[in-house]
Amino acid sequence: MKQVQLGAIFDCDGTLIDSVGGWREVDLQFAAMCNHDLTFEEMTHLSTLTLPECAAYYHDNYGLGKSADHVVQMADEILVDFYGSQVELRPGVGDFLEGLARAGVPMTMASSSPQRYLQPGLSHTGIAEYFSLVLSTDDVGAPKREPLIYQRCAQHMGTSVASTWGFEDSIYAVRTLVNAGFKCAGCYDRDDSGTKEQLQQEASLFIPSFELITAEEFLQRARG
Repeated sequence: MKQVQLGAIFDCDGTLIDSVGGWREVDLQFAAMCNHDLTFEEMTHLSTLTLPECAAYYHDNYGLGKSADHVVQMADEILVDFYGSQVELRPGVGDFLEGLARAGVPMTMASSSPQRYLQPGLSHTGIAEYFSLVLSTDDVGAPKREPLIYQRCAQHMGTSVASTWGFEDSIYAVRTLVNAGFKCAGCYDRDDSGTKEQLQQEASLFIPSFELITAEEFLQRARG
C-alpha cells in the first residue's frame, strides 16, 4: 500500500521559538501604561488575538495610544529587535525539524505574528530553510480562530487535511485544527496558552518538550 504523504504545519511563538515571554512583557508594559492590572483571563484572551486585534483591545478598552495603529507601532518598537536579536529556539526543536527534513516531510509555518517579526526571528534562530511557506494571519486576513491559514498551508504542501499535522501550544488553535479535521500535536509552553491537561485531552498527541520526542518517534505514531 502506498504511504500517504504526511505534512507538518508549525506555529512559531511558544511552539518553536521561546518568544511568548516577550509578548507577555509587551502586555504588561501596555497594561502599566494604562494603570491596569491584567487578569489571567485577560492574558488568556489576548493570546488568542492577532496583533491588530490586541492593539484595538488596548486602545478601545483603556485608551492606549492615539489609535490602534499607533499601538501596533508601539509594539513594533519592542518586538522587531526582540525577534531579530534575542529569541531562541525551544529545546530540541532544531533536531526535530532536521529529522523531519531528512524524512522528506514538507513543512510550513502558520503564525499569528506579522512577517516583520517572523522573518528576523527565523533568520536569527537559523530555521528558515525548513519551511517552504511562512504564513501570517495578516497574510490570509483571518485569525487562527478560523482554519483558513492551516488550509492554505496544506494546499501549498499538497497534503490532505487528514494527513496534515499542526503543531500548536495554544489550546484555542488546537481546537481550530481538530475541528477542521487536522491532526494536532499540542506542545506545552505555559498555562495561559494551554495547560498540560487541556493539551493532553484535546490534541491528537501531547508533546511536553521536543527534547522528549524524536522526529522518528513522531512519524511512527503519526503513521501508525
